[in-house]
Amino acid sequence: MSDTSRRYHAIKQGLMQFYRPRPLGHREQHLNTLVAMICGLVGGHHAHLPTIADHAPSNGATQESLIKRFRRFLQHEAQTVDTWFLPVAQALLAALAHQPIYVVMDGSVVGRGCLALMVSVVYHGRALPLCWVVVAAPKGHFPEATHRALLAQVQQLMPPDATVIFLGDGNLTGSTSRPICAAWGGSMSVVPPPTFSSPPTGSSSPSARWPHSRGKRWRSPRPG
Repeated sequence: MSDTSRRYHAIKQGLMQFYRPRPLGHREQHLNTLVAMICGLVGGHHAHLPTIADHAPSNGATQESLIKRFRRFLQHEAQTVDTWFLPVAQALLAALAHQPIYVVMDGSVVGRGCLALMVSVVYHGRALPLCWVVVAAPKGHFPEATHRALLAQVQQLMPPDATVIFLGDGNLTGSTSRPICAAWGGSMSVVPPPTFSSPPTGSSSPSARWPHSRGKRWRSPRPG
């Protein structure tokens, strides 16, 4: 069995546990397409469909045929975030709820002339997306209302007894953060993002990658 096949079957086996009842018929075919896309994304380390197709199981199909298959899946009205993404996100958050859940928000340029604002959960040193919004704009900042609306969506995914620590920035601290915390009923705290010293110069800068790693626990400063 090739590395691609092993990766594909491992991904499918991991995802199947989140979908009840088990997908059958056309729904399983759609799941297979999603798994193939994830497999290609992991193998190719790139989000462009040609690269994904090059690292996905082909079963004899050409690259162009795989690209068309993936594009049809992405454009299909029935293949929604609620259908495939939310069951996995909710299960992940439920598994993390025995300890404080760290979430981060990031705005960045994506695609061709678009901006994305994303809220992610920190897990093993990586930020895993939970909710996001994309608008057509070459640059700029999202209004506070968009930040609040996105966090409201995240709140709906969180287990009711979860303690959430949100890593704020200059746009969501102080007076801006208080109404957001109040909306979460006291289960959410806002703290500044951590800074780390660079050994050669001793200067501090925000880390784009969370220092949390397997087997190690990073303790957040207590919110003031």
